[in-house]
Amino acid sequence: MELHLRNVPAQSTENALRNFLKPYFQKLSIQNFHCQKQRDKSYAQLTFLNIDHARLFLEHHGHVKDPRNARRSLKASRNGANLVFLGQIIYCERSNRDANPYFLRVLAKEQLERRSLALVPSSHAKPKILPISFQCSSLSCGAWAYSDTELVFSPQVEWIVGGTAKFGERVMMLTLDDGRRVDSAITASWKS
Repeated sequence: MELHLRNVPAQSTENALRNFLKPYFQKLSIQNFHCQKQRDKSYAQLTFLNIDHARLFLEHHGHVKDPRNARRSLKASRNGANLVFLGQIIYCERSNRDANPYFLRVLAKEQLERRSLALVPSSHAKPKILPISFQCSSLSCGAWAYSDTELVFSPQVEWIVGGTAKFGERVMMLTLDDGRRVDSAITASWKS
């Protein structure tokens, strides 16, 4: 379901509006929503995955049009509390258009990810692997080649010197015992 917000300060950003609304959503236990506000516009849209959550938000912060002057006058619904953002009252009502199906798919995926993370105990969470260090006893430069169907390393130069090789997400640092250091950027992604 989509809700329409009017009288949003035009100078505000989508991020600022989302941060302003977060405590209201948390108070109502609403997690699955999308906020969309265009730059320099005085309106925004809220998309909810769960229709009941949208109705709950409307019940607490919605406004209804005054039947005597439907174009201009909005008043808080029976239980509605005004949302005041940057000194302006934001008027919230049900949108006259359907929710964007793309946003609904994204919200459903986020909800599924949150649920799957909640089911996995923290002791089974994926451990942090990098950075990791290894001791080394030599350093070789050479080339990889195939011998029949087997991939083999053919060293062209080799130094017998100890050290430590430390691997990060995108870098490898080799610190040799004699004080020399070799840094290397990793362009391929590591998969664990």
